This record gives sequence, C-alpha cells and structure tokens, in this order.
Amino acid sequence: MGRVLRHGGISKVQMAHAGGLRSTYIRTRRGYIDSGVFRVRYWPLDALRNVFGKNVGPSRLIPEAFGGLGLLPEDRKFASRKARLLIGLSQVFKALSRVMPGLIRLADSVYVVSAKR
Repeated sequence: MGRVLRHGGISKVQMAHAGGLRSTYIRTRRGYIDSGVFRVRYWPLDALRNVFGKNVGPSRLIPEAFGGLGLLPEDRKFASRKARLLIGLSQVFKALSRVMPGLIRLADSVYVVSAKR
C-alpha cells in the first residue's frame, strides 16, 4: 500500500484484532492452527501500528466491530434476529469506545487508517 499511495494519500484497512473477545475464543479453539492457509490471521494492536506505520505512514486505529468480525450495521436488513442483536451491541460498544478509548482492546476488528508520508 505504501508503494502505491501518492504522498498525502490515505488508506483505511479493516483488520482482525487478536485481543478481541470473540477473536480470542476462536483462536483458542481446538483445530484453529490446523485450519489451513485460509484461516484468519489475527493481529495485536501494537503490531498493526508498527507495520502500517513503517510501510505506509502515521497510523491510527479505530474500533470497527465487537463480538465478531463481520458485524456491520449495513448488513442488518439481511441478518437473522440474533445477528441483528449482536450488530446492535457492537454499535453500542463502538459508540462507548469514543469516550472510553481503552475499549479498543476488546474490539474484534479495527480499521487502520494511515496517511502516506
């Protein structure tokens, strides 16, 4: 990304966070390691900051979803009742994280927003 962005360009990438509540559950389940090359790679927050900072430019992390990777409000109309509840809870935690930044440590996915130097 850093090679193709022009100076001052912005990237926004959704990444799976290793410390999220559901992410931790998934990673510690039996068979996760043996699930093949297409398994989700979960990243610690510090590693995301370092990799994007080094390869793109100054980066900030924004919590995206709590309780799962794909809990996006745009999908509410297609989701089951249970998934709609989880999407709603995720949105509540996302709003709370604006006043309690430490909640990002529990997010299952984050946006990494970087500016090309």
